[in-house]
Amino acid sequence: MASTSAAEASAATAAPAAGARRWQQTAVAVEHAALPLTLLITDCPDARMLGEYAAMLRDHGVGAVLRICEPTAYDKTELEAAGVRVHELFFEDGTPPPPPVVSELRAVLSRELALQAGGGGRPAVAVHCVSGIGRAPVLVCCALIDCGLPPEDAVQLVRSKRRGAVNKAQLAWLLDDRKGFKRKHGAISAAQSSAGRGRGLPGNSSTASFDSTASAAGKSGKQGFFSKLFKKQSRDSIRD
Repeated sequence: MASTSAAEASAATAAPAAGARRWQQTAVAVEHAALPLTLLITDCPDARMLGEYAAMLRDHGVGAVLRICEPTAYDKTELEAAGVRVHELFFEDGTPPPPPVVSELRAVLSRELALQAGGGGRPAVAVHCVSGIGRAPVLVCCALIDCGLPPEDAVQLVRSKRRGAVNKAQLAWLLDDRKGFKRKHGAISAAQSSAGRGRGLPGNSSTASFDSTASAAGKSGKQGFFSKLFKKQSRDSIRD
């Protein structure tokens, strides 16, 4: 029998374990002029492939991860050893985030802005649930809305990056400013992190100015828009 070549042996060693999970969708970066950092939506990494996941995060300049799935999904110490902070923001899949999670999202993003300031690049935070279709995208929408985008524009932007993102219940919650998501102007900023750790301080004038402009623009052409957003919700029952 011919001996195994060095190249074959190397390839066998490097090959992932049988059944190892690759990304279901490519990690996507969500950016906007109003958003002071990049939010990278990903799937949950396979516990056996954290080294590969950490390398992907480094390639995107990510300094922290928001883990929305169960903490038992993987051991976060390997990511922390690679210099990536892991923040726990778990809530039930298929649902909108409860108020404490929204408050923590604002606080964590504000702290990350302060921590990553002066790093030579745009601050970046990864956000993942399980498949990156429900819980992670809805939190990214929350950040975009807090930074001035009308809710429908935030959803459109995220869906343009992440196909099938945000289910029907989450969408209804984002669009309902009375019983659903309540925008907090200026809630995400490095200055707020140092002053109040993201706990309900008022926004600055530039944020408020952008928001009033965006809201005025968002009102035009809004007729029939909600029905379009709700249309073709074939993924409504999908769990992320």
